[in-house]
Amino acid sequence: MLERCLLTLAIFPQDSIIKKRVLIHWWIGEGLVTPNGDSTAEEVGDQCIEDLISKGFILRGNRKHCSQVKHLKVEQWIREQQGTKRPTTSSGFVLHNFKTCFNVDRHNLRFEENGFKAMKNAAVMQLGRWQTSPKHHIEAASAELLNWLADFNKLRYLSLRGISNITYLPPSIGKLTDLMILDLRACHNLENLPVEVTMLKKLTYLDVSECYLLDHMPKGLHSLTKIRVLKGFVIGNSTSKDPCRLWELASLQNLWKLSIRIGRDSAGKKREFHELTKFTALRSLTITWGATASTPSNGVRKALSGKSTAGIFNLSPPPNLDKLDLRCFPHNRAPEWLTPEKFPKLQKLYIRGGRFRRLGVGTEFNSVQVLRLRYLPDFTMQEPYLLKVFPRLTILEVHQCRNLPSINRKL
Repeated sequence: MLERCLLTLAIFPQDSIIKKRVLIHWWIGEGLVTPNGDSTAEEVGDQCIEDLISKGFILRGNRKHCSQVKHLKVEQWIREQQGTKRPTTSSGFVLHNFKTCFNVDRHNLRFEENGFKAMKNAAVMQLGRWQTSPKHHIEAASAELLNWLADFNKLRYLSLRGISNITYLPPSIGKLTDLMILDLRACHNLENLPVEVTMLKKLTYLDVSECYLLDHMPKGLHSLTKIRVLKGFVIGNSTSKDPCRLWELASLQNLWKLSIRIGRDSAGKKREFHELTKFTALRSLTITWGATASTPSNGVRKALSGKSTAGIFNLSPPPNLDKLDLRCFPHNRAPEWLTPEKFPKLQKLYIRGGRFRRLGVGTEFNSVQVLRLRYLPDFTMQEPYLLKVFPRLTILEVHQCRNLPSINRKL
């Protein structure tokens, strides 16, 4: 298995920094990594990455203080040993064993008929951005680019990440019944997610984060019983009469990672927030307030005002969270539910953007080991007080908080 995974690295240009998750999704799509015993395919892929690092085939691309590997760099001698000749279609896409179509360096996407014939049996289509920088621009030649989807019924992984000019997904997306991973992150022109997505019963990963024109999620997402990661669930912007509600997802027993975008018009949707306490399988939760198409690309530097504050002081958090990430929080005092009693198992707390000034007054978060504070211009709590509130910290990061010095270290 390790040797086959190693072969995939030869397609990347010299000195490329690669997202770890892209590699693992590729390997899952091709069937190079599969579930093994109690380990999911993602966990097997993570172990494969660690093995490649330990053997010196790839390098960590992370900050030194971060123990998690998120970005990777391929050693030059690996590319030379594996060979650099890459089969391509007439449209210039790299084919890997004719199971994978990988957009290595194209900025303008268009398909020709001859290219379709070579790619029809593909299990993996990485058309979107794999680079770490969001500045790498990819543009679809036309909104009709995806009308060919129904012909690729063996797809297990489809990435359109960061591609502009994609305004919709055709209903034929529902015919990709083997699809396991759908990455639509940062498709900034995407206006609608069709209800046919709910026909993808093998889907384990769906990412629509940073798709700021999406105003609702399609009804029926609760039927995707295998889904483990759902990013970008929208609350409060909907003009739809019957969108999917957050509380409907409580029955998803495999859902361990969820990110939510709370829109300006979330008033009156209190049940959405109360029902979070029923998400007993959830381990990682990200909540972003008020993000729209005008939000900066990092998604955290600006807290937007409006009605998005509804329900924030009545949120009932999931009981088993390991990680909580709060972005663009619109008040200067911490929400009433952010207490140690509500998060007895919390180990990682990230607060990015917004009007936070203080948190945890008179409390101690004894379980929290990692605290990251970023883009908080009004935050006033200095390091000595932070260490009292979080006495068991092992990592503290403070970045662009003008009242505090920058901190980025292990304790």
